[in-house]
Amino acid sequence: MAVDPYGRTTRRGVLLNNRTVEMLEVSEMHWLRSFAPLSLSQGSYSTGVSQSGGTHDGGGALDVRVLDLTGSQRSSVVTALRKQGFAAWLRNPSQGDWPYHIHAIAIGDKEMSPAAKQQVIDYKNGLNGLTNKGPDDGPRVTWTEYRQDIDLSYYGPEKWDDDDFKAFFNRAGWGYDMQNLNTDPVVKINAKSSLEYAHQHATDADEKATAAAAAAKSADAYAASNALKLDKVLVDLGKLAPPA
Repeated sequence: MAVDPYGRTTRRGVLLNNRTVEMLEVSEMHWLRSFAPLSLSQGSYSTGVSQSGGTHDGGGALDVRVLDLTGSQRSSVVTALRKQGFAAWLRNPSQGDWPYHIHAIAIGDKEMSPAAKQQVIDYKNGLNGLTNKGPDDGPRVTWTEYRQDIDLSYYGPEKWDDDDFKAFFNRAGWGYDMQNLNTDPVVKINAKSSLEYAHQHATDADEKATAAAAAAKSADAYAASNALKLDKVLVDLGKLAPPA
């Protein structure tokens, strides 16, 4: 992959890996546009907060500040994060030594801590992820594990490498044969080859059009220059009135 899912980066004042950033921001784009971006109070690879119980020691962990969010918005955030593949809960002060916040663990993160892994298991089993093993108090959504085997949903194909393109063609089913209607008689052609052919010719056509436009501009400039020279000769010969 062109983008390392586990490369670390600082976003919104906290340390996260690229996979977690992508999951967070895609969830915001899909469901939380009206009040995104969310404010984060804690990220991943953080060992300095004892109240977290080690859940933030590895990757995939984040906490969302909710002080400025309404009850409905808080519920929307938990739902969106869960739909995107986070084990997420709204935490309140009665549960521990912390303010209201949303705690989330990115399911499937390869660098999550043992404590975070246990929370994901609890989430899958309908529990709250706390040591009291209470029932899950959040919205139930379909179990989802975010896939990032190609840099598609977030980074865009401008950052794809060869492996990404191969994965895309395999997943999209571009390996099948299709009819080539440009031949007589009609023959079969591989869909991937047809797409590559069309893309290359579109690129070539664009380059030729750009070159033609540049040549035309150059020709116009040349003609204008020659016209000025001709005008000067005609003025010198008395055949043309000098410019006012």
